[in-house]
Amino acid sequence: MKRIKMIIYIITALFLLILFLHALKRAPVQELPTSRNGIEITMKQEVYQPSTKEIGITIHNHRETEYTGIGGGKFPIDKYFAGSWYKVPFKSDTYTSQGISIPPRETIEMYTEAIELDAELTPGKYRARYGSLAAPFEVKE
Repeated sequence: MKRIKMIIYIITALFLLILFLHALKRAPVQELPTSRNGIEITMKQEVYQPSTKEIGITIHNHRETEYTGIGGGKFPIDKYFAGSWYKVPFKSDTYTSQGISIPPRETIEMYTEAIELDAELTPGKYRARYGSLAAPFEVKE
């Protein structure tokens, strides 16, 4: 009886994993730094639970000059699986190209709500992307 339950559990887990991966697309850039040219991205938290409501990043401008960039709304998220990063899709394509401005030596925070994602946050390794930067985080039970 325990063996049958274990087999059912494994089959269910594999089915859910296949559904999750079906919704994902391989990220075009696999290696992204956390900082470049005086701009750095960090996570508000390094570990999130699957039931989290929002995921936050902080963008640091370590320059002596103002930083101007695009994407002042939500930011993309990737999940690491089987040796590659995959995009976690949004329910709707509402990415904004509004500009942001960060004064010298200042920071801003940005958030993506989990409800906007078209896949559940399952335990594993993730990264939040902003431009050509990415910051890693984990989802744990």
